[in-house]
Amino acid sequence: MKVQDQFKSHFFMNVFIPFSNLIFGHTKSQWFGMGEKLPKAVAAQWRTWCNGCGYVKTAFGKTIDKHYFNDLTFPSMWVNAVDDFIANNKNVKDMMAVSPNSAAETITLIPKEYGLKEIGQMKFFSRKSSILWPICLDWLDTHSKDKSVN
Repeated sequence: MKVQDQFKSHFFMNVFIPFSNLIFGHTKSQWFGMGEKLPKAVAAQWRTWCNGCGYVKTAFGKTIDKHYFNDLTFPSMWVNAVDDFIANNKNVKDMMAVSPNSAAETITLIPKEYGLKEIGQMKFFSRKSSILWPICLDWLDTHSKDKSVN
């Protein structure tokens, strides 16, 4: 991440989440444009995962005793945008490594190629970005068809 993005992320994860959880009993993530408010335990877990390398792998052997991530072989598509300072290509690659045997592919979107000002971390599913939705819907349609049925 760029230095200013590292500062924002560090502040959100390590100052705001604990403070919001303490004061309100949940994380008011909507104040930062990070979706809806999060339950206290969910935000705390997310904070732990984001602060370590390997995302959810940080919990293996600690809060996650048994997992099946290594057994996942189905296809997956990871979508991020060039203006997403959180899910940048390096972080997406780190998250994808959780399931090393999954047939994963990535798409990095450029907002202006779709007539959009921004996509960022949270705008993919906004109505303004509905032009993007067929990318995922078409991928799901293609990958959900039973290949054994004629």
